[in-house]
Amino acid sequence: MRIVTATLLLILLAGCNLNAPETPAVLNGAAVEPALAQDASATPFIPTAAPEPTQPPTPTIPPEQVLLLGDRQLLNGTYQDAALTYQVVLQQGGAPPDAQAAAYYGIGRAALREGLFAEAADYLKRLLEEFPQSSYAPRARFLRGEAYLGTGNWNLAIDDFQTYLTLQPGMLDSYALERIADAQLALGQLELGIASYQRAAEASRATVPALALRERAAL
Repeated sequence: MRIVTATLLLILLAGCNLNAPETPAVLNGAAVEPALAQDASATPFIPTAAPEPTQPPTPTIPPEQVLLLGDRQLLNGTYQDAALTYQVVLQQGGAPPDAQAAAYYGIGRAALREGLFAEAADYLKRLLEEFPQSSYAPRARFLRGEAYLGTGNWNLAIDDFQTYLTLQPGMLDSYALERIADAQLALGQLELGIASYQRAAEASRATVPALALRERAAL
């Protein structure tokens, strides 16, 4: 009799639990449905970081303006500043070939006036190798000849001055011939040196000194 009574009691309790309404879960002080409570606890919300703003590209100065500044510094005698300014054109990239040739030429001029003959010859050599058809090529030959005179490379100096006379005849002929004569005398070529001096004397410098001076200043 006690066993039957206990069994009936268990059945009644089970039925009560099955029929009882589910108690809503409480999340952060607010009642939510059990299914939602399980989802919220299983996958917590993690906010994503906001994307960082894109930095605008650094503007570059047009190479023409940089070259103009270098020319002004060169004219003012601040040769190291001028060389650094010309370097900007070569380093920033994207400059047109003629601007790069002008930068090499400017650095060569600045180095030559600073008495850095080897450096001047090196930059002018780069100009002639990378931009052989540039309008700066003839003048670069003249200046590199000057640099070679400074380093004592007499034969290389003669070659450059003779090439200059071929590429741009009539411009600074007398000066180029004098440089050739100087190099020939340094090599012990006395007769050739005297002949070059005579050719220089016959050039147009004596008749148009102002024009020759302007041409020389243009370098």
